[in-house]
Amino acid sequence: MKLTFLRIFSLLMFVAALNALKAQNSLEKLDGLNKTPYLDLEYIIANKMESVGIIAASWQPSTYLTSEDVVYLEMEMPVSVGDQFTVYRDVGDIKQLGTFFGSAGRRIQFLGDVRVTKVSDIVEARIYNAIDDINTGNKLMPYFSRRIEISPRIPTNDIRGKILGPAEPKEIAGSYLFVFLDKGSNDGLRMNDKLFVYKKGHGSKAIKSHLPDVNIAELMVVAVTETHATAYVLNSVEGFEAGANFKTALPEIKYLDPGLPTADQTDSSAKALPNQ
Repeated sequence: MKLTFLRIFSLLMFVAALNALKAQNSLEKLDGLNKTPYLDLEYIIANKMESVGIIAASWQPSTYLTSEDVVYLEMEMPVSVGDQFTVYRDVGDIKQLGTFFGSAGRRIQFLGDVRVTKVSDIVEARIYNAIDDINTGNKLMPYFSRRIEISPRIPTNDIRGKILGPAEPKEIAGSYLFVFLDKGSNDGLRMNDKLFVYKKGHGSKAIKSHLPDVNIAELMVVAVTETHATAYVLNSVEGFEAGANFKTALPEIKYLDPGLPTADQTDSSAKALPNQ
């Protein structure tokens, strides 16, 4: 009898522990669903990027460096232990649309960050948050956080412009890539603005007012300067290239002016008119 009771008690404890584990897993999954997704900004367009130093050498001879590697810096400013800097690469000019040699700006690629660990005759640092291969000779800029929440918002301004091209040196842009825009804060663009890349009905690339807009990609603004912006392609149904049209994703539902009479009011007024 006593043995049977112990077996039943052990079985109940096992079931309780199993249910508790399932509940914990469910909470963890739910917590994961509630977390706002984010991305790391990889590219921006800039007219000029001021360098504050370079990666001069590495502790181990290696062509490609990554997180946790120890490097030595040549700085153009005083630094202290704990200071952080962002590593970047100038990939080259972004072509100005409609020109042969005109430049819309410089394509800047972020590679990772470094944290100063020792300051003596030479500045020693350690790489962290590497998102691409880092090399000696890569330049440094003041640190800034590149983590951006993916939370597109409805824009407040009606803005239309052109895609300058993919951020990466390639011809076609698509989902989960960065692209550059020919509009900036001076034109009314804001961080997290939701945009559409669009064509006209029947696939026409030309702007023809009598054809409807057909949205082919959804973007979110992730970096803005006065004259240009960088956007992230949230999704696309087809690829697009430099020269493609974009617009802010304004609601298409139109509301009546509250001062205008409604249909019912107009109908009542008509009924109240005296017979002619």
